[in-house]
Amino acid sequence: MLPINISKVFSKLDFVVILSWIVLGGLSILLENYLPIILLFSIFPIYLFFANPFIFYCLLFFFIPVSTELELGSLGTDFPTEPIMWLMLGFAFLWVLKNHSNINTNYIRHPITLLILLHISWILFTCFFSTVPLLSLKFFVAKIWYIVSFLLLPWLFIQNLNTFRTLILVCFSSLIFSLIIILIRHGAQGFSFESINFVLNPFFRNHVTFASILVVFFPFLIYLFFHFKKYRFLLGICLACFVFGIYVSYTRAAYICLLSMPFTWIMYKWKLTKYVLILVIILSSYGIYTTYKNNSYLNLAPDFNKTITHKDFDKLIQATYNMEDISTMERLYRWVAGIQMVQDRPFLGFGPNGFYPNYKNYTVKSFRTYVSDNPEKSGVHCYYFMVFIEQGIFGFIIFLALVFYVLISGQRIYNETKESDTKMLIVCCILSFVSILLLLLINDLLESDKVGSWFLFIIAILIKIDLSNHRLAKLLGP
Repeated sequence: MLPINISKVFSKLDFVVILSWIVLGGLSILLENYLPIILLFSIFPIYLFFANPFIFYCLLFFFIPVSTELELGSLGTDFPTEPIMWLMLGFAFLWVLKNHSNINTNYIRHPITLLILLHISWILFTCFFSTVPLLSLKFFVAKIWYIVSFLLLPWLFIQNLNTFRTLILVCFSSLIFSLIIILIRHGAQGFSFESINFVLNPFFRNHVTFASILVVFFPFLIYLFFHFKKYRFLLGICLACFVFGIYVSYTRAAYICLLSMPFTWIMYKWKLTKYVLILVIILSSYGIYTTYKNNSYLNLAPDFNKTITHKDFDKLIQATYNMEDISTMERLYRWVAGIQMVQDRPFLGFGPNGFYPNYKNYTVKSFRTYVSDNPEKSGVHCYYFMVFIEQGIFGFIIFLALVFYVLISGQRIYNETKESDTKMLIVCCILSFVSILLLLLINDLLESDKVGSWFLFIIAILIKIDLSNHRLAKLLGP
């Protein structure tokens, strides 16, 4: 007999993989053909996926900062993050089939999760009334694999703060790598405003996505700084690199996000969240009323000849103030079209992904700029407005309810949490979440892996902490 029990060392799946490697390796040698070798190296990641799917989940977070947009015929995808999400969707389906009788439904029944499910259900409903049903269905399907990967799977994979920190460190490793490469390349160009988009290839589409992921991840780097005390000097340098990277990205929205973080922290520390949200609702309502009153927004039409692209950042800031910056005025051009679209289909909207195919029929020529041809097929540049246009007023209300409830729940979860490290994590999650909300005011970034993934992942973390607090309260008793 053998001195050890083989069945305890190798599983049946291990035997299948080893046998496959032997057979395919032998065939490759005998046939002098590379195809068996290709199959051989395909088997290992497939095996790894089923043997330890958390490794693939780590790979997903590793590739978020360095993914690139890839066109596969008519299909555009973030590679390799979205293909990994497809794998995770398949894994989730198989896991549910196997464990359906033992699933704890507390996570699914959490009010935030239910709001997200209501949000995705409304998206599906509007697909049936969409002006572009096929594009709307693609949008819905993509939402599904994002929600599974970043909202539902954290319930399975993240059992404690150590696994959370593992994912954060994995993502940080590739993000700091890409940042250093970009800063070196940008430094060779004198950190000029004109060269910023050029030096970002192939990691980022433009300076907005680059600055967005830096500012969204920045609070988590603060969390690592306070948690890993032995490495504070090194992490302090990384924090400085992040701030410098945001500065030389020349992205005005990212500057605002960074400056807003101390105020967000004060808001949570002093329990002012509800009051701030009430103030936001009042000011927003007043702004919308004055915009619509007597069509006053039509008075903001720009001078076509003065609204140009600026290659100097100081001139860009001045042009923004004078309403002559082309990016600002192009946003206004699309917002005016969006106002006309909302008036035309206020209840069900034009359908997910319906803005671009329809908006040019609603534009006002006096707001046209030099870049209004929109060859990159970008959106309205305000995600909240985009939801209103594409999903109607009910979709807009559902999304706002989700956002407001997350912020209010975050305040409650923070107040109920006793452990200092977890409280720090909650604050950092909210800082990042508020940064995303601010970015969405003038950008459509929630469908990108570099921002949309964090939006859902932060929500998942807050839900996990909330449920953990409730379990602890039950254990401790009254």
